[in-house]
Amino acid sequence: MRRGRLALGVFSFGLLLVGVCLGLFRWAMAPPPTAPDLIGRAAPRRPAPVVVHHYTPDEGDTAREDAPTWTRANGVLLDGRVSDTEGTPLEGAEVNLNVWRDTTDVDGNYALWVAPGATGTLSASYGRHMPDEREVTMPEEGGATVDLTLSPIRLVEVYCAGLPDDSCLTLEPGVMCTPPALMLGNTCYGEPLLCECPAPDAVIRGGGEAVRVPEDAEVVWLDLRYGGGVAGEVLLRDEPATSCSVQLIRVPRGLVEDLSRGFFAGRTEGCDAEGRFLIEGLKPGVWRVNVTVEGEEWGDPQVIIEEDIVDLGVIDIGDGSLINGVLRDGLTGEPVHWGSVACTLADEGVIAMPVSGATSKHDGTFTLRGLTPGDYLVYPFKNPLEAVEVTLVEGDDAWVELEELSTELPEEQGFDLVTGGAGEILIDAVAEGSAAARAGLSEGDVIAGVKLFGIELSSLHPRLSDAALRAYSGPGMTLMVERDDEALEVALE
Repeated sequence: MRRGRLALGVFSFGLLLVGVCLGLFRWAMAPPPTAPDLIGRAAPRRPAPVVVHHYTPDEGDTAREDAPTWTRANGVLLDGRVSDTEGTPLEGAEVNLNVWRDTTDVDGNYALWVAPGATGTLSASYGRHMPDEREVTMPEEGGATVDLTLSPIRLVEVYCAGLPDDSCLTLEPGVMCTPPALMLGNTCYGEPLLCECPAPDAVIRGGGEAVRVPEDAEVVWLDLRYGGGVAGEVLLRDEPATSCSVQLIRVPRGLVEDLSRGFFAGRTEGCDAEGRFLIEGLKPGVWRVNVTVEGEEWGDPQVIIEEDIVDLGVIDIGDGSLINGVLRDGLTGEPVHWGSVACTLADEGVIAMPVSGATSKHDGTFTLRGLTPGDYLVYPFKNPLEAVEVTLVEGDDAWVELEELSTELPEEQGFDLVTGGAGEILIDAVAEGSAAARAGLSEGDVIAGVKLFGIELSSLHPRLSDAALRAYSGPGMTLMVERDDEALEVALE
């Protein structure tokens, strides 16, 4: 086994999906409408100012230490207008920011008196319209005006030509209706499949395909009429596996080949009474196949589909090899509970579609099941740079030890970290003459937070301080520590 050092290892597949969701691929537009023979095919007041209450501990109150006291402060005004995409004001729209709420008047206006310096997500909702959300930070004095725009929603029925009964329900991860330049939108539901689509322009995405929704269309078809497919027979303890689940995921030839069309192409089917399965209508390319029966798994990471049916033959669900391992915290060395682990083919790198995945148990152990012989990269989902290469041979299993997050920062600065009895992170030891010692860190210091270039990271996200402490080793970091009931800030070199 050796550490994987691929240049693209900086990104995991999970980070890629997050990037897509945030619009890093907004340039990826939908393809032209589906086949012509499928178009049109029939379907099988403003409130009065209020005062804002702030919780303030009462210094020197020894009678009831746990009794909260309150101070009163005038709020700052957050107002604006809610309208639809044509500029028409929406009367009766609900507007919320944390605990403050209002309903728009006949002109679409709202007004919220909120706490000075309040932060949060300002949202507006109105029946049969897409909500609009904005992150806001209020000033300490004065106010702010934020206008919100809601897109009308229209219901569209979606069918999948080429799949059994024209049903899209076996597609993974499902079907979505999105704006044209976004990859993520509303998940469709029901049978027949119903999609809540933004007006006036929308795209249906699923199964690695996408089609624009024509104006005023009530029915849309995804064209999945491909000749390729997979068949097989599944056995469990030499008996037909009647309750099996067969999942297929297409491996894109490029980073956004299927992501920009239908997020990714996937299918899930079951076995019949004799343990047989047949999945048709698969797009040409390389597919991952995973079969699950009663907690046992078998997989083939590279099934090449052309314009015909690939017969996998008899699959004995117990024949696959295992990769067992343990996932530890890179800072404390303690087992990680509920950590995500994945593996890919070694020649594809960690940026590729995972072959298998697992979740660690309370003692940090995990098992990747049903793997065929070959070379794999096994990595924590949160830290793909720590990938370990594993070679599986026929009939043998493998063992691997992983660190979820790096220890680069403590190692470079010259200190050790441990987890205290209450879950807090403590400085365990500081090397003499180290950068940490020069900065003023001491054994027993409790790390209460992290600042990066003067910004307290927990104010941006509750877990961001912890993530930076574990994975960041660049400039501009200051540790906020507690020592003998005193709060200190220690700037690292």
